[in-house]
Amino acid sequence: METTLSVPDITCGHCARTITSAVEPLDGIRSVNVDILSRRVSLAYDQPADLEAAVNVMASKGYLVAGGQMDEQQRRGTSVDPVCGMSVRVEGAAFTTSREGVDYYFCSSGCQQTFESAEPAAAQERSTGCACCSPA
Repeated sequence: METTLSVPDITCGHCARTITSAVEPLDGIRSVNVDILSRRVSLAYDQPADLEAAVNVMASKGYLVAGGQMDEQQRRGTSVDPVCGMSVRVEGAAFTTSREGVDYYFCSSGCQQTFESAEPAAAQERSTGCACCSPA
């Protein structure tokens, strides 16, 4: 079985290495491919329990799967605003955007506009680095 997961917190090679080294050793995982630019993780695995284990290991490292059945926020009917971090109710959300097949929900038009006007992830990484790698 194979699936591709959206993981919005992937920002750099360090993130990709962290995910790969955490997930590859799991029983039942046949391959892990992290695409930094699209912020997606493609997994080949033997059974659904293996996928669930991989998602849990990624979450333990700080990389939550966005959208889809695996996302705990989505199970509760909420999502995290990617700009301010506020919890937003998905059903009836007034401010939404889709980017590269992933739905994002916002608490306000201001957060939505900030997100939509942001530079692509690769440009942000070149100019400022990511939170996990940038010096304090």
